[in-house]
Amino acid sequence: MRRFSRRSAIAAIALITATAEAQQTNPPATAKSAAASSTAPAAAPAARPEPGDPALRRLFLDLVAENSDAARRYSQEIAKIRDPKQREAFMAERWPTEKFVVGRMIDLARRHPDDPSAFDALAWLVIFGYNTDQSDEAAGILARRYADDRRLWLIAQEMRRGVDSPARATILRAILDRGPDRATRGRACLELADYHVDLAEFVRILATPGMLPWQAVAYLPARLDRFRALDPSRLETEAERLYRRVLDEFADVTPIRWWTSPRMTGSDPRTIYSTRRDPEVDTGTLADTARPALVELTTLGVGRVAPDIQGVDVDGHPLRLSDHRGRVVVLTFSGTWCGPCKAMYPHQREIVQRLKGKPFALLSIMTDENADAIRKEIASGDITWPCWWERGGTQGAIPTAWNVRGYPTVYILDHKGVIRLKSSGLLATSSGSDSPQPPIDEFLDTLLREQAPR
Repeated sequence: MRRFSRRSAIAAIALITATAEAQQTNPPATAKSAAASSTAPAAAPAARPEPGDPALRRLFLDLVAENSDAARRYSQEIAKIRDPKQREAFMAERWPTEKFVVGRMIDLARRHPDDPSAFDALAWLVIFGYNTDQSDEAAGILARRYADDRRLWLIAQEMRRGVDSPARATILRAILDRGPDRATRGRACLELADYHVDLAEFVRILATPGMLPWQAVAYLPARLDRFRALDPSRLETEAERLYRRVLDEFADVTPIRWWTSPRMTGSDPRTIYSTRRDPEVDTGTLADTARPALVELTTLGVGRVAPDIQGVDVDGHPLRLSDHRGRVVVLTFSGTWCGPCKAMYPHQREIVQRLKGKPFALLSIMTDENADAIRKEIASGDITWPCWWERGGTQGAIPTAWNVRGYPTVYILDHKGVIRLKSSGLLATSSGSDSPQPPIDEFLDTLLREQAPR
C-alpha cells in the first residue's frame, strides 16, 4: 500500500499513499551496506531481453499510454465533482482505469507468449491490474515460465510498493520454489510469510461488523469479497510455517533493502528490470527478522492475552498495562513525529470523553526520543490519555518486544486482556454502516457490553 498515484488517480488512494509512507518506522538508509554475505548474494543484474517484434512493442507502449492518459483525465474530472452520489457513480463507471486495457494486455501475452513484449505486458498486469482477474492470470503465467528469471524478483519488489494482491503471493511462491539462487528463495520465503500476516490482519478487520481496513479503498467490492472468504487463522498458520522455514533453511541469508530496488518510471515496467542496478544488501540475517516476527505471531496475535507493559510516563511516574485489567483498552504505538498518529488524536480525544466513567482506557507508547515534544502535546490538550515514554524511540525495549514495524500500530484488548483486534496503520474506517458512530466506537461498545453483568 504505497504510492497509488501511479496506478489510479483517485484522491482517497493518494491519501493512503501519504499515510503508508509516513508509517515507516525509520527512513531507509541509502548508503550501500558493506555486510554482503558470500552465502547470500544480492540478485545478479537482470539480462536485457531482445527487442522482439517492433509492432508488438508499439502496441504495448500504446496501451500503457492509454491507461496513463485515462488515469490523468480521471483525476482531473473527479476533482471537479462535489456531490457524493455523483462521485460514487463516476467512480463506479470509470475506476479503476486499468479495466479498460487489461483485456488487450493479456491478449497480447496469450497470442505472442515468446515475444519480450508479452513479458512486459504480464509485468504491467501484475503491478497495475491488481483488482482484475487478468492480473491473477498474468501472475500464474509468470510463475510457471519465469520463476528462475531474476526479473521476476525485481517485479515482486516493485509490487511491494503497491497494494497487496493474490498475484504477488503467486509470484513469491514460485520464486520460493524455483528461484534462481538460495538467497533469493530465502528472501521470498520471508516476504511471503509477512504477506500472510498482513493479509490475515486485513481479513480479520474486514470480518469485524461495520469496519473496513484503511487500505480497503484501493480495492473493488468483488476483490474485497474474495478476501472476506479467506480464513485468517489458516493464513497465520501458513505464515508460521514459512517463518520456521526461514529459520530452518535460510537463517544465514542476508536481507536486502527492498526500497532500494529499481523503481518503475513512466508506468513502464521495463524500467524496473532494464537497469543494471540491484537492491542493496542490508546488515544482519533473515533470522534476525523472522525470529521476532514468529514471536509476535505466536504471542501477540488475536485471541492471545497481551503481555504486560511496564514503564514510566514523561514525568517518571510508573505505568503498567496490567493495572488496567478489567477494562477495554485501546493501545497505540505512536509518536509526535508520526503524521498518521497525530491524525488520530481528535478521534481518540472523542473516544476518551465519550467513554469517561466506563471501564475503558486509551493508552499510548510514545516513541519520541525527546520527552519535551510529548509534554507539549499533553499541555496543549492534544493528548488527554496516559502515555508511556519510550526513551529508546522506535528501537526501544517496548516496541522491540512487540515487534512494531510501522506507526501507528493499534491493539484493542478486552476486559480480560485478550487481544481482539490489531491494525497496523490508521484505525479502520466505516464500511457504510448507518450508525452515527465511527466504526471503532461500535466495536468498543460491543466489547463493553460483553463485560457488563448479565
